[in-house]
Amino acid sequence: MEAPYSRHISDSHRRLPWRSSPTDSFARAARDAGWSKLKPGELVDLVAVENGGVPLACSDMFFSSMNNLIMPGRSENMGDGWETKRRRGPGYDWIILKLGRPGAIEKLEVDTNHFKGNYPDTCSIEGCIAPDASTEELINQTGWREILPQTKLEAHKRHFFEAEVSPLEGCTHLRLNIFPDGGVGRLRAWGRPA
Repeated sequence: MEAPYSRHISDSHRRLPWRSSPTDSFARAARDAGWSKLKPGELVDLVAVENGGVPLACSDMFFSSMNNLIMPGRSENMGDGWETKRRRGPGYDWIILKLGRPGAIEKLEVDTNHFKGNYPDTCSIEGCIAPDASTEELINQTGWREILPQTKLEAHKRHFFEAEVSPLEGCTHLRLNIFPDGGVGRLRAWGRPA
């Protein structure tokens, strides 16, 4: 792998109140965001910044920051998403994200809003259970498990996945892979917190 650079939601999915410091530990993020107020079995966007999610590393962010990928609402333009430069060689681009709280992802959304000629052709999503891993360890991690197989994407569209998702109990991190490159406005990962 290459070196890293270190509002809309349906009523059936909940977002916890946003806090200004998403880089805190799982425990602090959980306490501050109000995880204890969840109803049993309630689905939450576990990767959302307002729920404690944190982008840790990505292969490239030439046009816009990896931090945009999990911000509230839909992207307002291409600069408000995560976009990589065009690849001239083999490989693909990726981003690693720490969930706000471990859980099993049951539904995913990959939104290519505003990306029309520069959206990824396909994507896949992997998860791992590595609560104490450093960013460097996650980049070199071989224990990633497929949550969403490589799937075709379309321009300027919200892609929802549920039947295709293979939940990983206790998942702590996600890796979104985009083939070969391009832009994604938002990533949502709804699951049940552990």
